[in-house]
Amino acid sequence: MFDLKADPLELSNLAELAEYQDLRQKFREEVARHSNSDVRYDLVIDSQRRRKLIARALMKGKVTTRDHQPQFDASTQNMRNTIDLDDLEARSRFPPLDTVPA
Repeated sequence: MFDLKADPLELSNLAELAEYQDLRQKFREEVARHSNSDVRYDLVIDSQRRRKLIARALMKGKVTTRDHQPQFDASTQNMRNTIDLDDLEARSRFPPLDTVPA
């Protein structure tokens, strides 16, 4: 707990002072009313178990990555000797020359 007017850098924690113990206790009770740590703990453990199961399943048989590997025709990705250089340059422009108004 900090007095932001007197201590804007939050260097002095007031929660440890005797005069703020009642406020500190009220804050803890309020947090406890709105938070169920047992449920949160169970959700975390459940999530960890599911991820561990998936990791073990992925290691069985043929190992594949979870990354998306798009399939494409590599012949369209590189310069080929059969393509005229002027045609290649025209294809690589954005927007293509044939779409630019004259």
